[in-house]
Amino acid sequence: MTHLWAHQRKMDKQTQQGILAKVERSALSAYREIEP
Repeated sequence: MTHLWAHQRKMDKQTQQGILAKVERSALSAYREIEP
C-alpha cells in the first residue's frame, strides 16, 4: 500500500515537472513574440 502511494507521488512529481516545462516553453515563446 505504502509502495503504491510512493509510486503515485513520484508520478505526480513527474507530471508537475512536465507541466512546469510546458509553461516555461510557452512563456519563452510568448516573450520572443513580444521582443522583436
